[in-house]
Amino acid sequence: MKAPRQNPFMRIIICVLLMLLSQTAAAFAIVLFNGGTLFAEGMTMAEADAAMLEIMYDHQTEILLVSHGVVLACLWFMAHRRGRTLPDFTGLQKRSKTAVYVLAAAAGLAAAFWATIAVNLIPWPEAWMESYQTESGALSTAKPALDFFVVVLLGPLVEELVFRGVIYDAFCALVPAGAAVVFQGLLFGSIHGTLIWMLYAALMGCLIGYVRKRTDSLRPCILMHMAFNGAAYPFGWFADRFGQDSATVTFVFIGSALVLLLSMYGISCRSDSGKETKI
Repeated sequence: MKAPRQNPFMRIIICVLLMLLSQTAAAFAIVLFNGGTLFAEGMTMAEADAAMLEIMYDHQTEILLVSHGVVLACLWFMAHRRGRTLPDFTGLQKRSKTAVYVLAAAAGLAAAFWATIAVNLIPWPEAWMESYQTESGALSTAKPALDFFVVVLLGPLVEELVFRGVIYDAFCALVPAGAAVVFQGLLFGSIHGTLIWMLYAALMGCLIGYVRKRTDSLRPCILMHMAFNGAAYPFGWFADRFGQDSATVTFVFIGSALVLLLSMYGISCRSDSGKETKI
């Protein structure tokens, strides 16, 4: 017997809690697994907190690997209870045009270059910038292959299934599609660690949400997200060689903005649908 139809608002709440609680549980498990001898008798609370944070930063991608695995398992269970497959439940089964995939990847890459340069140009409060750099740096551990798999491949897949898949469709059952794009984008930004990260993640979430709205497909959204996250690798190469050349940085800053705008315009023009499927 199929499970009863779930209220869209409750589906949104459940998905957001799933993302947050899975990361908390994964962090707790990794800390226990790697730090059993750290909490020795006589250790102060401040020392214990510092030890826990150090373990979490050293094993950040492992924490994400575990939490994303938990989210995938829960999504599969939610779909199974409704007598549906995971691709059908999340919208992953819908295809798009080849040109849209290419444009989505270009948009993700351009957005990453533009956002990274913009973040470094804006005079943020020093404490904000330090927090952002610490959180971002934690995604580069001593296991680069695992970092790449989690950050560039698995992370975007899981986050798109949740936010531009289940949550976006749930919002579309409650509000107009344009509002659904904004609301899911704001929620997406809210689960990221620091204020700077939250701001540009929310903007990126809205951009990818627009792609979801225009194409009625999750696949270009996943590719765009993967390109955005994967751009850290070519951007690192660019920063090492041209980071001190203001003329080159300015050219790339303006050029990436133009590529982003043209790619989004191309996606809009080549998409057949602005309508959403409600589940």
